[in-house]
Amino acid sequence: MNAKWNVNWRNPRIHSEERVKVWSACTEHVDYLRDYLSSRGFPVEVTVFPATVERLGAAG
Repeated sequence: MNAKWNVNWRNPRIHSEERVKVWSACTEHVDYLRDYLSSRGFPVEVTVFPATVERLGAAG
């Protein structure tokens, strides 16, 4: 499987809006990873690989 998506996220309890972590994902797993992070209250934005985001605001 090849990565087609970037799951951009951060833990707001320990990182500022400028700190964005990126997990690469295939189409089969992108929804699972997004839901996993969102269920923990982390702001998440999925972008098409290789695009990323500069910052993430609040979850929701």
